[in-house]
Amino acid sequence: MLSPSSSIVTLHDLAAEHRVYLASYGFFFLVSIGIIYGIRHASSRKNHRLYTTILCLLIASLLLMGMMTIKRNSVWKSELSLWTDTYKKSPDKVRPLINLARSYSIIGDKGRSIDLYEKALNLLPYDYVTNYNLGDLYQEKGRHEEALNKFLLARRLKPDNPEVNAKLGEIYLAKKESELSRKFLKKAVELNPRNPVPLRNLGILHYFHLAKPEEGLAYFKRSLYLDPDQPEAENIRRLFEMPIPEQSEID
Repeated sequence: MLSPSSSIVTLHDLAAEHRVYLASYGFFFLVSIGIIYGIRHASSRKNHRLYTTILCLLIASLLLMGMMTIKRNSVWKSELSLWTDTYKKSPDKVRPLINLARSYSIIGDKGRSIDLYEKALNLLPYDYVTNYNLGDLYQEKGRHEEALNKFLLARRLKPDNPEVNAKLGEIYLAKKESELSRKFLKKAVELNPRNPVPLRNLGILHYFHLAKPEEGLAYFKRSLYLDPDQPEAENIRRLFEMPIPEQSEID
């Protein structure tokens, strides 16, 4: 019953080997039955040559499959080794590049990750994930204008994605472009009201840049409620213990 959905029914992927695992049970069951009947037939007819041949083929098959399993396990031992192997076999495909870039990013090799994401963009310039992840890495490296360009393109591809709106709000906040920062941060909160990061940034924006400390404290309160252990949490709590500053004091 599993075979049609794991073989005949088409997928977006040309090959997805994990979908064959359960369906292959029937095939190997039939192969096993065939081997057993072959051995029994050889034994009943006392055909020692056939019996020996079947056993030798069976042992050779087991050794070969065992070696292939060990080799395959070495490929699957980590995300990095898996996508490195995939990229070697499919160097002109986008998905292996994107996933290999992500693997390098996870282990902290940001430079290699950036190189691979840039190669992926040469193959598929208007991919949301690649533009967003590359923008994130550019931002970490302090390449803010390049990050801004990637996030703006990512937002054009997915305007209702909360993460990219939050990133744009964060960059414009750093650039002290308050109205643009407020626009994107508000959109991020509207799309995902349970993300504490844009709420915290809205608190920073209103408290320190727009001279609206009461609104800033309201955003800080909501952000702390969602994530009480976030970075700068203690500094934010201290603001609640201080008297609300006048506009001249904020300026």
